[in-house]
Amino acid sequence: MDDASLIAVQYYITQFIEEYSMTGRRIYPLILTHLNPDYFRNFTFSKQKIYYLDRRELKVNQHLVKLLINREHPSIQDDVSKYLFHFHTSCINKRLEFRALSLKETWGEGYNFDGFIDTEMRKYLNRKADYDPFAVCCTIRKRIEKLIYGKIVDMNSKTIFLDTHTTSKKLDFAESIGVIVPEAYYLLGIIYNNGMHWKKGQDNVSQIAAKLENLTIRYLIKDVFVQ
Repeated sequence: MDDASLIAVQYYITQFIEEYSMTGRRIYPLILTHLNPDYFRNFTFSKQKIYYLDRRELKVNQHLVKLLINREHPSIQDDVSKYLFHFHTSCINKRLEFRALSLKETWGEGYNFDGFIDTEMRKYLNRKADYDPFAVCCTIRKRIEKLIYGKIVDMNSKTIFLDTHTTSKKLDFAESIGVIVPEAYYLLGIIYNNGMHWKKGQDNVSQIAAKLENLTIRYLIKDVFVQ
């Protein structure tokens, strides 16, 4: 469904709701879609209830949930984004700040956090049922960035790459200096971007888990980790 059709669908459903309301009746539209439910979230559908037919029972580590919720706290925002959620050659020590925010203190040192997400990725690649989908998303992003970083020869360009914000812009920069970036690295952005934010009051897990279980996406991810 393209954007224009999506708008048209919402318009006609809204008209139905208004017509029924004017006559004192109620209507409960059921939208069956493969699209992200957020596409239908507007004023009229602000109170929508979402049910996943293919609901996954994967659990996200609660320490990771707290970190995602607090990722924009001023005391850790820049360091968490740069050193934990993206690839970097340096390591941080933010244990005091993590302790103050009641976060998992050992994760304030990047090596400990990397150990956790790498373990979850091995579970995913070995088809274990108890992997953390958000940790997997983080590992994919860092792995892709690490692979591209390794292809950059010039040290100044390497520094620019590390200092560039967002993975897509890092990849764009790498291409601008002659590095060949596989298209799959961009395509997997649907995984590593959506999986690094936590929205309160929503089912954050099912959408990500369903994508991770897609056979084609599994193939693309596996290919990233066999290089």
